Amino acid sequence: MRRRHSRWCRVDAAKSVLLEHNAPKRRSGTACRSSSSSEMNAQNDDGKKNTNSSSSNNNNNNNNNNNNNNNHEYFNCTVLSNEPMCPDESIRLITLEIDDDVASVSQLSKQLKMNKEKANGKTTTGRTHTTRDSSINGGEYVKNGSDFDSEWLSKYVFPGQSVQFKLFKQEDWLREDVVDESLGRLTHRVPIAQSPTDIHMARTKSSSASTYTKAQFIVDSKKEEETHLAKLEPNVKMKISMPRGFGFSNPLFSKEKTLDNAMVSETIKAPIVIVAKGSEGFSQAKSLLSWPALLAHASIAPVTVFFLAESTGRLPITVDEIERWKQEGVKVITSVNEDPEGIIDYHSLTIRSAISSDDDFENSGGTFPNTVVGETHLMHNRCVLCLAGVKGKKAVDWTTLFENAGVKKVNFFSAT
Repeated sequence: MRRRHSRWCRVDAAKSVLLEHNAPKRRSGTACRSSSSSEMNAQNDDGKKNTNSSSSNNNNNNNNNNNNNNNHEYFNCTVLSNEPMCPDESIRLITLEIDDDVASVSQLSKQLKMNKEKANGKTTTGRTHTTRDSSINGGEYVKNGSDFDSEWLSKYVFPGQSVQFKLFKQEDWLREDVVDESLGRLTHRVPIAQSPTDIHMARTKSSSASTYTKAQFIVDSKKEEETHLAKLEPNVKMKISMPRGFGFSNPLFSKEKTLDNAMVSETIKAPIVIVAKGSEGFSQAKSLLSWPALLAHASIAPVTVFFLAESTGRLPITVDEIERWKQEGVKVITSVNEDPEGIIDYHSLTIRSAISSDDDFENSGGTFPNTVVGETHLMHNRCVLCLAGVKGKKAVDWTTLFENAGVKKVNFFSAT
């Protein structure tokens, strides 16, 4: 009897559990279905929202990554000097010291650098200039070969490349700490006024313990976009971008047809003509004229440079520079356009006369004083024309003069 009673109790308990489990489904089955469908719709809407939010997050992440990449392209730099280059002092030569971190240094060299920074009180966000040239621990600083590695200088490969600056408010010019880059004003592109070799050699030969790179730039105070740059004072701090562009190349073949490739030939040595105008052109021309490859080429083929200025007071080259370039084998021709009425274009007359007849330019120097585009028609066809700072109608007019002299369009180069 006890077993039967116990068994039936277990059965009744099981039935009650089943009834409780199934009863809600039978009573509110429709409501459950509608509730479940609304939940599914809500889940779908949430899924779309999550998808949209995730895509927006991805876009934000990509933008942040792009901003971070752009930040890595800019270095701190300090103005060392701002000096006039011409009699009216409108064209200025700005020398900068670029805080380009050494890419890879030996442990000893790294330790020496850290010791010097500590001694100078260098902060983590900026840098001081108190004892830039001092020796370390009273001893002579011996540079390691890896000290000459520079992330900024490694990107400067060809003459004609340029940079951009980020300028900050005047009250932030002398701050030692790094100001917010988003507040910086981005300038237009400014060419580097020295060749990569010239900058690298100056860095190597420097007796200073500092391994920062020094570079020069030419700006014009009469150009609206360069007025703020021309007013920079020593010790002003700003940001400088990585060197950009391909240097002098043909616009249609920027990567393939470069100036260094055009100079190489087993048969005909290509004459090279540089036509420089304005602060941009003078900067690019000086970069070329400090390039060992071009100066070596001047010993085997005609190399001519035209410096074209609005007036004598705006000609940013010295007699000593001209004589030095002549000794290097370069033919130097200067021209000023000082017609007050603007009727006569002396620049075009100078170029046309130099191409057609060299009798009036024998004193211009150079290894080949009696020619500009070459002595034979074959050399005319191989001649390379480098337009430095020449744009618009002048570029069309002057390239036509050289084209009429036999220079091919494929050999027209400009800084890109």
